[in-house]
Amino acid sequence: MHIIHLSAECYPAAKAGGLADVVGSLPKYLNQLGHNCEVVIPKYDNPWIGSQEYEDVFKGSFSMASEQVHFTIQKMKKDTLGFPFYVIDIPGRFDSPGIYIDPWSGQGYWDELERFVSFQIAALEWMKAEKLAPDVVHCHDHHTGLVPFMMGQCNRYREMAEIPTVLTVHNAEYHGEHELDNFKLLPAFNIENIGLLDWDGRLNSLAAGLKSAWKITTVSDSYMDELAENSSGLELLFQQERDKSTGIVNGIDTEIWDPATDELLEFNYSFKNRKQGKEKNKEYLCKQFELESRIAHYFIYRKTGEGKRG
Repeated sequence: MHIIHLSAECYPAAKAGGLADVVGSLPKYLNQLGHNCEVVIPKYDNPWIGSQEYEDVFKGSFSMASEQVHFTIQKMKKDTLGFPFYVIDIPGRFDSPGIYIDPWSGQGYWDELERFVSFQIAALEWMKAEKLAPDVVHCHDHHTGLVPFMMGQCNRYREMAEIPTVLTVHNAEYHGEHELDNFKLLPAFNIENIGLLDWDGRLNSLAAGLKSAWKITTVSDSYMDELAENSSGLELLFQQERDKSTGIVNGIDTEIWDPATDELLEFNYSFKNRKQGKEKNKEYLCKQFELESRIAHYFIYRKTGEGKRG
């Protein structure tokens, strides 16, 4: 089965949370089972991405509102991740090391919607031009939530409407919510279907993905239940789309998170000496952050009542 993963993150190229860990490991292990998985993310200007060698595999452009957007699809030459890895170079949109936060201002990017819309359109333009017909396009979180909508509704991608799409929800706290008028950034579609983009009068990328994707998955059954009760305003939608939703428990990449080889540990250990190894790492961390003295101070503070307001 040929699966193209579209994501804002992928470990070790770009990581802000658990999304990167899943996208960096799931395709690798599916490939070991005989599938053909590829991963596509934006080309951020960070040290890891900059240290790799790439080959250009496609160049193109598209119109986004009144702007002509040029992009290049680049493939990493060495297959060290266990799957073909692609980055989309979009000058002026991802020329920064930050994924979601501008490191210079400490704030979110002012053009967040344009950044990720351009990434999603560029990916579809590549697939369309190269006549790629994967068995599944697997999207992750709101950053790629507009892909299922565009594949099913935009006139330009009509021939891709029968390609199954999956949306995995890793974090439903963020929806990619903007003014509804921003639908004009997308390629033309039947305006009567704008309701697929709309949630509570706003363009909601995650909601659009939930409505438009063929299947929805979350990182566990319990998280699926939780989202139907608490998802920052999308509770009803998660309830309505429950029939096409499945919770799949996240795993970990045991090759990367192996305590015997993990470079992030001060003291490596194996299963046989795990107790001693954990104790040594605990002692090291306590010493580094003065945890024991702080804990002792806390209990003395509580016992004496020092500092209580009279």
